[in-house]
Amino acid sequence: MSRPESGPNGVSFSQEEVLKALYDLEGLMRRCLLNTSFLCLGDIGKAIKENSDFSGQELEFGIEKRYITPEVMSTLKSFCPLDTLFTDTGFVYKFGNVPVKVRFINRRYEFFRFPDQFVYWAGEYKIPNPFAKYLKARWIIQ
Repeated sequence: MSRPESGPNGVSFSQEEVLKALYDLEGLMRRCLLNTSFLCLGDIGKAIKENSDFSGQELEFGIEKRYITPEVMSTLKSFCPLDTLFTDTGFVYKFGNVPVKVRFINRRYEFFRFPDQFVYWAGEYKIPNPFAKYLKARWIIQ
């Protein structure tokens, strides 16, 4: 595992911490029956695509809003840490030192339609396809 490195804004956590947070989120998605529906976005998506260590400020994920049923929300609220902040657009919590952000995506985007699947360490994860097109548009996603 790599040593912690200081990232943007002085954020610092090791690859081991990142992987533990990633596996925790994956377990949460399995409990909610969303393990085939969530996407790895932002810097974690980039790390998965490039098969490299994560270097960023937070782990970012996305779930299309159509999958967020009342039962799913109830399960999320039951299994997320007590200090999780829930909003209409998603939720945010920390796993150890690692911030985890999950966005509820309202609109349908072409690059989410047929996601790519990659093996990253001990898991298989989906990322937007084509990833380069997503990266250019990531700031406008709703």
